[in-house]
Amino acid sequence: YGEYDATMSDSELLAFLVDGKIGYRASVSAGEGVKITGVKNNYMAGETLEFTLTTEKFYEVESVKVNGEEITASGGKYSYTLPENATSVNIEVTTTQTAVVYEGKDNFSKNFNDTKISNTAGQLYNNNDNGGTFLAPAVFDANFYAPQINSIPDNVRFGFRIYLKNAQGGGAFTVADVVIGKTSGNWYLDIGYDLRGTQRNNYRLSNEQIQSVAEGTFKVIVVKNGAEHRLYAQNGDHFEYVASYTDDDATMVSFSTIDLLVHNSEGKGVGEYGVHDMTVYGEYDATMSDSELLAFLVDGKIGYREYAGKGDDVTVKDFSDGSISSSGLKTFDETLSDEELVELFAGSNAE
Repeated sequence: YGEYDATMSDSELLAFLVDGKIGYRASVSAGEGVKITGVKNNYMAGETLEFTLTTEKFYEVESVKVNGEEITASGGKYSYTLPENATSVNIEVTTTQTAVVYEGKDNFSKNFNDTKISNTAGQLYNNNDNGGTFLAPAVFDANFYAPQINSIPDNVRFGFRIYLKNAQGGGAFTVADVVIGKTSGNWYLDIGYDLRGTQRNNYRLSNEQIQSVAEGTFKVIVVKNGAEHRLYAQNGDHFEYVASYTDDDATMVSFSTIDLLVHNSEGKGVGEYGVHDMTVYGEYDATMSDSELLAFLVDGKIGYREYAGKGDDVTVKDFSDGSISSSGLKTFDETLSDEELVELFAGSNAE
């Protein structure tokens, strides 16, 4: 084509000479953890863009811009109409990571049949595998596994040991152990310093929880905030608070490794046991309560264990003899042991 009006723009020329229109290829820039759907390859000036965003867990959309102009969603969709003089289509999505997930070993177990041992037995997590990151605060998520749990004898404990460090990862360290142990035919869960040889028997596993240990699905959560560690256990569709442990050294706010831990000093045939799906969460909003954290990190809810009496065996103490103080409280000698207090209040035959 020649001898046309050379003052026309290219867009006007194509429309005039070949009945054509100029479109603009869409350029998309997206941060991590987000998927964009609905964007076409190209758009014409004056056309309306419509697209949706889907974020992965622990990612949030921070901002969405088209040609530098920030837009917001309406009804779950983002919409923008290109002006008639538009010469480009640039979509920019930025995201914020709300928590970082560090994976340990998926399935780690060992067989200790007839082996006397009271020590760590291999790493479940090493922060050197995650860039040497020292996390404070942090949340630990793991599943206990022992397929032969119903045949394990008393005085056996197993679980995992968290090696605690200071924020800089210096040479000094201490430990926090999370174990289940069998005493007098019952299994108990606890957290504390070096629990290989002893533990508190306050939180007893239910039959359902013991079965989940055999299946490798008994999940425990440790919320580490500073030197304090709060332990939760899954029971059905919720988590229950178990116990807390605060390290004597308040500088131990981080950690370096997590090891499998076993105590079988009598060598009575532990068999196979281990910890599955060790996961560490860090860099989350530390102002959240434990209830909010569990809901956010593992879609969990905190419930409360129901403690019931022994039915007809329970005797209610009658204080109608005037032994109730004016404040409504029973007064007693504070030096008495727990056993003596139980006998005082409930009678000598109380268990």
